[in-house]
Amino acid sequence: METIGKNLDALSAFHLTAWHGSFTQAGRELGLSKSMISKLVKRLEAHLGVQLFHRTTRAIGLTEEGKNLFSYSRRILALSEEGERAVKNLNQGDRGNVRISLPTGLGLVFFQSFLPKISQLLPEVTFISDLSVEVLDLLTDEVDFAIRAVKDHRPEVVAKYLGEVRDVICASPKFLKKREIRESPKSLESLPCILYAGEDPWNTWNFTSAKDASIQVEVRGSHATNSYLASVALCRQGLGIARLPYYVAAEAIASGELTELFPRYEISTHPLYLVHLFNEYTAKKNRVVKAEIVKWFNERPEYFTKARKGK
Repeated sequence: METIGKNLDALSAFHLTAWHGSFTQAGRELGLSKSMISKLVKRLEAHLGVQLFHRTTRAIGLTEEGKNLFSYSRRILALSEEGERAVKNLNQGDRGNVRISLPTGLGLVFFQSFLPKISQLLPEVTFISDLSVEVLDLLTDEVDFAIRAVKDHRPEVVAKYLGEVRDVICASPKFLKKREIRESPKSLESLPCILYAGEDPWNTWNFTSAKDASIQVEVRGSHATNSYLASVALCRQGLGIARLPYYVAAEAIASGELTELFPRYEISTHPLYLVHLFNEYTAKKNRVVKAEIVKWFNERPEYFTKARKGK
């Protein structure tokens, strides 16, 4: 059933005609001809099944039904304008919610320094931090921004390249006291490593250096996990050699709890992207958040290196 809500243009024409007492004046305000205003009012009358104006050759006046509708049209149109202002203010202002999704290990490092700064820039925004290895749906899960390693993105998603994760190979002093490790990553073939409990490719470690050809190592071990934080804990206990993002291992390396192995080699890793849904009218707060996320990654070349030419 068609409601008056689908006739807001006709309601506006009626309201302004009633307000000014003139089809001509209502037309000027709406940028329409007098005849078009008259047609809109007649359409509204047909929809309601009532006459809204008494019409004479010299003047118009509201009928009883017209007076009743005028009392409502004032509130309906005012509410419509209020809603429009609220949406525009939300889009142009610094209020509302922003939800950011990151993998757990990266999220703990990222949010620790990012949230205090962004909260100063946008003090009236509520930030929802989602730390999970699960890839959330940006639309159905209402995620504004996500950091992802996947290269393939859906057409409706905007993906901003952030850089390559820098990985390091680590072992604890306890482990190194018991094992002799040669300078070449090939020595990993006979050493216990902490595995990734997921896809097999992650347990194939690829090394490159300026002097040597690429080295590929299929690692083995008796411990596997899908958490970098768990890998750090297992590595600290001397239970194996771990491959870790430097942003996870940096503190333990600096304190001497872990030792970086094969520092002259680079480890083939994966890119990171900042992804969000395409929006032709991006809210101001989202523009600020996106710029600050990109800045955060750019300021940490020790964690995230830019791709080599050709990637």
